[in-house]
Amino acid sequence: TNVCAGHSITLAGSYGGATTSVVWTSDNGGTFSDTTSVTAIYTPSISTGTVNLTLTSNKPSGSCPAATSAVSIFVIQPPVASPGPNDSICGGDTIQLGTPFQFGYSYSWSPSTGLNNTFTSNPRLTLTNTGNAIVTQTYTLIVSATGCSDTASMVVSVFPTPLANAGPS
Repeated sequence: TNVCAGHSITLAGSYGGATTSVVWTSDNGGTFSDTTSVTAIYTPSISTGTVNLTLTSNKPSGSCPAATSAVSIFVIQPPVASPGPNDSICGGDTIQLGTPFQFGYSYSWSPSTGLNNTFTSNPRLTLTNTGNAIVTQTYTLIVSATGCSDTASMVVSVFPTPLANAGPS
């Protein structure tokens, strides 16, 4: 399970049989909203890396030992949306937006106008302008990872395509 640094995750433990209570522990710090709740909220204290959480039952009566079960939490850096700087093009030209792909993140661009792919980190953009005035288009990038996201925008100004006509020959 992934969680972004600085965010929390609700745990989904359970117990049964002779167990009457449980306790959560961590091998890498962090805090629990309630260490005795199977659905505790856990907040890691590290900015990146792995935390192993262990749910341990009480020792039931008789000769049975306590039971344990572990889950690994992968703490990842929150995404940063980088659509690129504002830019200007001549109608019909193509430019590249965004930045290189980062593993573990999903990307969503809007609007889709002129983009070759709205679900990549760095789509190509081609816009036309057959009018007489500069046209601007704002593009918004949402970068998401488990439980967190970031949004940023950039503006593309599209200059009219130059035309020349010498008339009939």
